Amino acid sequence: MQQLNPSEISALIKQRIGDLDISATAKNEGTIVMVSDGIVRIHGLEDAMYGEMIEFDGGLYGMALNLEQDSVGAVVLGNYLGLQEGQKARCTGRVLEVPVGPELLGRVVDALGNPIDGKGPIDAKLTDKVEKVAPGVIWPEYELLKAQGNNAVDVVIESAFPLTAAQEQLLIEALKKRLNKTINATVEVNPDLIAGVVIRAGDQVIDDSALNKLEKMRTRLLA
Repeated sequence: MQQLNPSEISALIKQRIGDLDISATAKNEGTIVMVSDGIVRIHGLEDAMYGEMIEFDGGLYGMALNLEQDSVGAVVLGNYLGLQEGQKARCTGRVLEVPVGPELLGRVVDALGNPIDGKGPIDAKLTDKVEKVAPGVIWPEYELLKAQGNNAVDVVIESAFPLTAAQEQLLIEALKKRLNKTINATVEVNPDLIAGVVIRAGDQVIDDSALNKLEKMRTRLLA
């Protein structure tokens, strides 16, 4: 029997070590422990995110929806009948997104946005997350009303005599041009003014009544 000296043994070990493929790949992988009606429970996916795409054997994907301490619940996006307990499931590190945009108009797609209508691939330029906060409906309307409110002013017009529709419209147009705002006018008759009008627009008061002129004249005479 051939005997190897220590130097030969050392060289042989180094050669065997050098021939080993020891490249490592980090992978968050778990095992399916339950399959039921398109829902699977997976043990071992500690790093799964809510809404993350989960990859199964056979090219199937699912979406993680229930994150528990010792398992992850996911809904299968496709035909789940081929999945069995004991099969592997892997995290992808990507939250589920689907194609969006005008390219999808008139097309029939599955849960992942893949075409199933036989009309060829969809060349969508954009994708968007499936699970996200829906855009508000009330807020844009509120902002619009707020903007309209900021561009309008309530005006009270007191007149010594009733105004005709033409006179009222002339006053409103003049105020609109002066204030650069939409005018919501209310006209009141106040005989105590004797003649003329008093206009109140917010903090602004325009007093062109005969009563005001007489009061100013009286003040000057008493000064």
